[in-house]
Amino acid sequence: MSTSLAEAYAIRQWWVRSRPNRPWPSARLPGSNPAKVRSRPLRLHPSSSASWRPSLLPRYHHPVTDFTDEGLILDTLNYRDRDLLLSVLTPHYGVVRGVFRRARGGRAPRAAAAQLLSQVRCSIHQHPSADMASFRDIDPILSSFGLTTDLKKTTVAAAVAELLLVFCPQGEPASRRYRLGVAILNALLGDVSPDGALAYTQLWLLKLSGFLPPLDSCSNCGAQFTDSAVISSLGEGLHCQDCAPSGPSLGRHDLDVLQSWIQAPPSGISCDPPPALSRWLDRISQDAAERRLKALHFHRRHGAT
Repeated sequence: MSTSLAEAYAIRQWWVRSRPNRPWPSARLPGSNPAKVRSRPLRLHPSSSASWRPSLLPRYHHPVTDFTDEGLILDTLNYRDRDLLLSVLTPHYGVVRGVFRRARGGRAPRAAAAQLLSQVRCSIHQHPSADMASFRDIDPILSSFGLTTDLKKTTVAAAVAELLLVFCPQGEPASRRYRLGVAILNALLGDVSPDGALAYTQLWLLKLSGFLPPLDSCSNCGAQFTDSAVISSLGEGLHCQDCAPSGPSLGRHDLDVLQSWIQAPPSGISCDPPPALSRWLDRISQDAAERRLKALHFHRRHGAT
């Protein structure tokens, strides 16, 4: 398709105005006369075709993504006077971090929907080149406000949110971790043991992330456990008596509890985990996270009493 003189001049004028530091290409457009082009005013004929514009003009603006998805509130932080910085776990986009503007203050603050570990439906505005998203609206689906009457459940909810934030990658689908968080929220709102729900969360996050060692055999020689398993200080796995003669151990009951949690939902947790099992899960979680888990440490010191 040939390019008319008016269209060629319009393209050249657009190039000069939008790219002042880049010279006009030396190749002449078909049918153009440089002497006449410089003397002609900028004018396009009404009947000229506009099909050349998408193909000839480069794209400077990247597409902006607007999407709506369910999520779990994992972290909140006050920002400026009335804004909030949120970290939300979504099943299709992983952890999304962004700004929730005008969330605090006013007669009807929207921050009430952003309770920690609450299940919400959020409208998100994300530019591909931006580091932070923008939350347009947040509607509550299942609020965690009922946990505030119990200190133990409150600290467990904070520890679960911290574990989900650490073990869920940003920008990757996390449907199984999201379903785990929703199940733990429903369990905490019910009559499930808070410490059992926390240990269940640690076990499944370690399993989904690939950090959980074998629970039925020795990590060194592969021998099946018959009575107990020894927690060795040399590695994070469980060892038999021949590979690790000394050290803290998990009894047969502890191993049976772990095996039952792999196959049962969190609503079936009826008792607190043994202390040795809780200490072992805390140790593996801390080492896998490669940093101190503050909410988990606070729960062990103050919330577990």
